[in-house]
Amino acid sequence: MSLIVDRSSTSRRLVGDELRRWAQSHTAFISSEMSQLGAERDAVAAALRGLGMQVVRFEDLGGRDEDAVTAYLTGVDQSDIYIGIIADRYGRMQPSGRSATHEEYRRARERGRRISVWVAVDGENRQGDARDFLQEIHTFHIAGNYRDAADLARRIVERIAELAADDEAPWVKVGDAVFRAGVISDHGDRVEIEAEVRERDVARYLEGLRPDQWNRASQVRITTTDRSGAAEIEKVSSVARSTSARTITIEAGINWADGSQSSGAFGTSGYSHGDLVEIGIRAGLLGERPPEQLSSYGFVTDIDDLLREVAALELPEGSVQAVARLLVVESLVGGQRASSVDDFALGPAHRDQRPLALTYTETRAAINGTPEQRKVEGTRPWP
Repeated sequence: MSLIVDRSSTSRRLVGDELRRWAQSHTAFISSEMSQLGAERDAVAAALRGLGMQVVRFEDLGGRDEDAVTAYLTGVDQSDIYIGIIADRYGRMQPSGRSATHEEYRRARERGRRISVWVAVDGENRQGDARDFLQEIHTFHIAGNYRDAADLARRIVERIAELAADDEAPWVKVGDAVFRAGVISDHGDRVEIEAEVRERDVARYLEGLRPDQWNRASQVRITTTDRSGAAEIEKVSSVARSTSARTITIEAGINWADGSQSSGAFGTSGYSHGDLVEIGIRAGLLGERPPEQLSSYGFVTDIDDLLREVAALELPEGSVQAVARLLVVESLVGGQRASSVDDFALGPAHRDQRPLALTYTETRAAINGTPEQRKVEGTRPWP
């Protein structure tokens, strides 16, 4: 594989009416210590509501029968985006031994919500618990800084515009090319992908997938953030919009992987097939050594380092996780090693290491057994 990425796709934002249409169907949960950050909470809520978003805050959850803990966690569950704000104070401890903000953040991670965290620039008086909480956040998220309430509201609106672009132009992998798609139309056994491509190498690669003069179709794999399938390219249309951009439309027949266990799946040496898949994932993504008794079964547990090439590309930080997820989905779901990738997080690089967390569901066995959800966490070299 020689991965090529449309780098122009890495920093898009929705603006104007497009952003407002997107905002009207999304909800943000604002999370922070309340007594110190009332001005920030009000400014952010007003800015987001000005876009048309629904906003959930603890102070808006009154008049309910459930206790406070249940109320604020339900608020996270009902939202699409978690917005965390951290200054000096950690907040009052809950029965769990953590503050409400900390509990809300963990709930957002558990539920797979989009997460955006912001930290006051002046942190000289930050409490120890708040520092520890911030260190936990930094494991998988890059927190932005802000000076005052107005600055925070402006920066969060800019971030929301980037998250909206992620939804409206999702990442997709076609063969070796990775780019953002404007539209993905899935008809079951056929798929149509339309995208504005600016990188010449990506455009040329996609145009090169057209059936040849004898009408022989290219066989490639198409992968989205959740699905992967073997595809046969039927048609590639290319329209020049400017000297630097082309609208590429791809039409293909596709056989999406359905989450079934491959017929050759088996266990050995006391390990189930699911165990062997997990051992292979840990070896490929985290560099862990398989158990000694499996050393002669390398073909069973071996999964190449899927992310080595992503590291070598030196992509902008905001795109690394999205591109890496496509490769993980392609290998696990497309390769019939998992029925779904439920969560994937690749934290920021620190001292040539990145934290990685993967949650996936096993393939469905042909005869008995219920697929288990498995988690893989650790750190891996980068690059």
